[in-house]
Amino acid sequence: MTSIDVVGSDGAFDVMLKSLTVAEAGPTQINGVSAWQGTVAIATAEGEVYCTAAQTEMNPAGRQVDGFETTTHRSWVAMCEAITKAMGNQRSQAVSGQEYWQALAWSHRRARDYWYLRAAAAIRNREVHDRCVAQAEAHDLARVRCEELADLAGRWQAAAEVAATDGVKLTRGVTVRIEPIGEAIARQGLADTAKAKQYHTV
Repeated sequence: MTSIDVVGSDGAFDVMLKSLTVAEAGPTQINGVSAWQGTVAIATAEGEVYCTAAQTEMNPAGRQVDGFETTTHRSWVAMCEAITKAMGNQRSQAVSGQEYWQALAWSHRRARDYWYLRAAAAIRNREVHDRCVAQAEAHDLARVRCEELADLAGRWQAAAEVAATDGVKLTRGVTVRIEPIGEAIARQGLADTAKAKQYHTV
C-alpha cells in the first residue's frame, strides 16, 4: 500500500471524493468532505508556517496516509479515519513544539532577570555593568523569539484540533440515518405514526 499526501493534487481527499462519486453520494456528504478538506488544508498550512519558522520538519505521520486501491464506502470510511489520525499526529507535534518553546522562553526570561540583577549590582563598574546588560538583552531577544514560535505552534495545534474534530463528526455522520419519526416507529411495527419530528437511527 502506497502513501499519499493528505492535501494536494491526487491526495487523500481526491480519493475520498472519487469514492463518493462512484457511490452516488448526496450533496450533503460531498459538501461535508469539501468543507473538511478546507480545515485540513488550513491546519497543514499552519504546520508548514511553524515548521519553517522553527527550522524543523513536519512528522510524515501528520502529512501522509496510506492510499486505498478501491473506491468503496468502506475505503472512504477508512480514509476518513486515516486523515483524522493524521490530524491528531499534527496536533501532537504542535503541542510538543509549543511546550518546548514555552519552556525555553521561561528559561530565557529567568536568565534575563538574573543578568539585569548582576548589572544592577555592578552599577559602579561600567564595563561589567554593560556586559551584564548585553547578556540580559540577548536573553530577552531569545525569549521573544521563543514566545513567537510557541504562538505559531499554538495556532497549528488549534487548527489541527478543528480538523481532527471535523473528521470525527464526518465519520460519525456516516453511521447515522435521519428519517421521520413516524416511519421509524412504523418500521418497528408500532401503532404511533407521529410525523413532525426527526428520528436518528444508527
